[in-house]
Amino acid sequence: MKKGLYILFVLLMTVSLALAGCAGGAEEPAPAPDNGDDNGADAPADEPLRVALVLPGPINDGGWNTTGYNGLLAIEEEFGAEIAFNESTPVSDYAEVFRNYALAGFDIVIGHSSNFADTALEVAPEFPDTHFVVTSTSLTQDPNVSSINNDNAQQGFMAGAVAAILSESGVVAGIGSMEIVSIVNSMIGFEAGAKYVNPDITVYTTYTGSHDDAAGAKELAFSFIDQGADVFFPNANAASLGVIEAAEEQGALIIGSIGDMAPVSPNTVVTSARTALPVAFVAFVEEYLSPGFQPGAYNYGLNEDVVFLAPYGEFEDVLTQEQKDAIDEILDGIRSGEIDAWELGDF
Repeated sequence: MKKGLYILFVLLMTVSLALAGCAGGAEEPAPAPDNGDDNGADAPADEPLRVALVLPGPINDGGWNTTGYNGLLAIEEEFGAEIAFNESTPVSDYAEVFRNYALAGFDIVIGHSSNFADTALEVAPEFPDTHFVVTSTSLTQDPNVSSINNDNAQQGFMAGAVAAILSESGVVAGIGSMEIVSIVNSMIGFEAGAKYVNPDITVYTTYTGSHDDAAGAKELAFSFIDQGADVFFPNANAASLGVIEAAEEQGALIIGSIGDMAPVSPNTVVTSARTALPVAFVAFVEEYLSPGFQPGAYNYGLNEDVVFLAPYGEFEDVLTQEQKDAIDEILDGIRSGEIDAWELGDF
C-alpha cells in the first residue's frame, strides 16, 4: 500500500511533465554565435530567445526540479524560446555548465536553486551578454545577475493560518526536508501565520535532512502527534508522503505544499499552499524582454498568482463558512499588504 501511495504521489506531482525523449540525462546545448545584445530584447525576429536551465536534481523528482523544468517548458511555449537543460548537475560541474551555455550563446541561464548563487556571481562577469538567474534567493549583481523567488514566506504563512483555524488541539507542526532558504522561509512563515491567527498556539517545525526520507518524516510526524499536533504542513518533496501516511493513520489533517497533495489522500489533505514556478518564470522573462529591464531580485507571490491556496476538495462541505471567511480575510490582507508575512516572521 505504501509503495502504491508513493508511486501515486510521484505521478501526481509530475503530471504536467512532457518526458518523451528527456529521460537520457542532460541535454547538450548546440553552439550558436553571440548576438552581441545585452539582454536579448533587441535580437532579430528570426533569432529566438535562448534559455538554459541548470538543475541540481532530476526533472522527474516530483518536486523542486520538476517545477523548474515545467517553468522552462512554459518559457518555450509562451515565447517560442529555444531551450536546453542540464539535470542532476554535480556541484563540481556548476561553473563549467554555466560557462558552456554562455559560450553557446544562450541569452538566459537559470540555476534552479540558491546553491547556484556563488557560481552565478563568479561566472557572470566573464559573459556580459548572458543574463544569469538564480532561483530561491534575493541575489542580484549588475549588470547581468538576477534572481527569481516564489514568496515562500507567504506560502508558509497561508498554510500556518489555515492550520491554526482548523486545529482543535492548539498544536500544529511543519516538517521540511533540507534546511535551504526556500524551505526554511516557508517554515518561518508557517509559524508566523499560525500565531497570527492564534498567538497562544504551539508550533513545532523541524527538518528531515533529506528530500526522500519518507520513513523518517513519518516518525517525526508521529512524535509531534504524541505532543498533540493535529494539523501538519509538510514541505519535504517526496518525503512529504511519510507525513501524510502518519496523518492518515492517526486522524490528523494536512495542509500540502508546492503542488496539490489532495489527490494523494483526499480525506486527509484539506488544501495545499501551492507555488506555481512556471508562472514566475514566465513573469521574469516578460520583465527581461521589456524595455529598460534591470537586473534585480524578482519576488512573486499571491498577487502574481505564483502563490495560492488549492481548492478544498473533499473538505469543501466540511469547513464551516466561518472558517472559509476567516481564511479569505487573511488572503485578502496579504494581497492588500495589510498582512506582511516578512514583517511578522522571525526571518
